[in-house]
Amino acid sequence: MAPSSTEIKSIFESHILSQTKPGSDASGSAHPGHLFHLFTDDVDFQIPGDGFSLACQVRGKQAVETYLARSKASFSSIMDPSKPVHVEVVQVMGGGESQWATAVLKTTTTTKTGESLSVQLTITWRLT
Repeated sequence: MAPSSTEIKSIFESHILSQTKPGSDASGSAHPGHLFHLFTDDVDFQIPGDGFSLACQVRGKQAVETYLARSKASFSSIMDPSKPVHVEVVQVMGGGESQWATAVLKTTTTTKTGESLSVQLTITWRLT
């Protein structure tokens, strides 16, 4: 049986907290790359969008790693590193009796121009 949705939420929250502790590069927590170690070699990774610079559809851990390295630079170029980054696990669905789970993560920070930036990310995966 897969971990329950409560257990999955706890795993995400503890990982996020470890990535945003004082002295760490908190800008990475606003970016899905901090979850890279959870991916399998045959991962399908997609960020939907049309005309959106971060939109992608890639397959395979190496291709995802390359994409994430490029896109992290994009996130870092707009985020103000002197401002806090708040990441929360909004909801986890699935797990337990189901081998599938979806997590909704929300990141809030400030851009270099002083504007608030809020990004929601939904991750769906099969628990093996």
